[in-house]
Amino acid sequence: MVDYGGAVSDIFSAFGDFAEAAGYSKAAGLAKQNAGYERLSGQVQLAATNRQIYQTEGAQTAATAAGGLTGGGSAALLMRSSQQQAGLQRGLLELQTNINVNASLQQAAADQAQADAKTIGGIGSLVGGALGLFGI
Repeated sequence: MVDYGGAVSDIFSAFGDFAEAAGYSKAAGLAKQNAGYERLSGQVQLAATNRQIYQTEGAQTAATAAGGLTGGGSAALLMRSSQQQAGLQRGLLELQTNINVNASLQQAAADQAQADAKTIGGIGSLVGGALGLFGI
């Protein structure tokens, strides 16, 4: 005896799986797009940080010159300290940007895996339903 109800249910289940897979695929695309935005945001923040650093270094150089110092001794220590701080600030900003980008890419991969699983499940339900219609 052919179970038409079960076969039809499997076929409609397949359509639901395909729709869900499309949603996950869209989410994966958006997560990849977010990774690009995170990268761009990091670049803008780095440019702003570099501008601030150059302003600080320029002000220190001007203050040193106005004080009649030649750039040695305390002035050199201050400049070296500022450059080290700037390097740390840039490194931290680049690290945080990479963390954010990788988090978005990880989400994209997870969403794509879900989409693939739903697609495979949909194919299985569709084939199962079709075979059920023929009593196989």
